[in-house]
Amino acid sequence: MSSDLVQYHGIRSPNDRTDQAGQYRTSGHSHAAVFSDPPLQEVEAEYSIANGREHDAEVIYGDTDSVMVRFGPTELDKVMALGQEAAAFVTVKFVNPIKLEFEKVYYPYLLISKKRYAGLYWTKPEKWDKMDSKGIEVRSRSAEALDGATERF
Repeated sequence: MSSDLVQYHGIRSPNDRTDQAGQYRTSGHSHAAVFSDPPLQEVEAEYSIANGREHDAEVIYGDTDSVMVRFGPTELDKVMALGQEAAAFVTVKFVNPIKLEFEKVYYPYLLISKKRYAGLYWTKPEKWDKMDSKGIEVRSRSAEALDGATERF
């Protein structure tokens, strides 16, 4: 489990409803290139020691509607501020009305593979909001005993 804080951003458009990817397809946005290598590389270049920052940022995940960045600091308020700053930095590179918004920080964070992760979900530095997981099955050990008992019947 990573001890670094990870910032999550989500793409938003005025046409967003419940299904972001479907909405981009139907609203005519060319979403395939939204998180292409150049914007991701620009984030890593901007948030780097070579550019006067305290840490080197690392984009650990990016797809058509989100990006996750490891900024380096371990203080939640600093990471949230960096996330908001980075969202504004990237948004100016997109065609209007596409906007990158700061959504949350995961800390601690476990990234198993693309679209498979778990962590505590923070939207405010004072207290985490919930335990969040995507693409993994979360089970308690007591469920294993119950599974074994029900298999006998």
